[in-house]
Amino acid sequence: MALATGPNAKPPIVPFSSRLETGRALALDVWSIYNAANLPADCINLGQGYMNFPPPQWVRDAATEALNNVASNHYSHPKGRIRLREAIRDYYSPQFPHLGRPLDVENEILVSSGANE
Repeated sequence: MALATGPNAKPPIVPFSSRLETGRALALDVWSIYNAANLPADCINLGQGYMNFPPPQWVRDAATEALNNVASNHYSHPKGRIRLREAIRDYYSPQFPHLGRPLDVENEILVSSGANE
């Protein structure tokens, strides 16, 4: 996040501290600072969309196939796609033997699009 410069640039409403002006904080966004400081050198962060190389052909082919599949190229069911919920049920139900039944895909399994939902 760079500061606006030039003849029409407006000063910030609240002045920055001198430590911010002399440091890197105003030159980089928080994720650039955090990732550089905390990710291992051999780690690739795909969470922010930072890839600097083309995806493999099999990924591009899968994306094209998914986009061409009319059943898959629109908003998902609010609880998640039924095939995914059934697969989750099949995988996790054995971990709950005290229930005496499989997990209920309609009332006990929810698939969201991320941690913020």
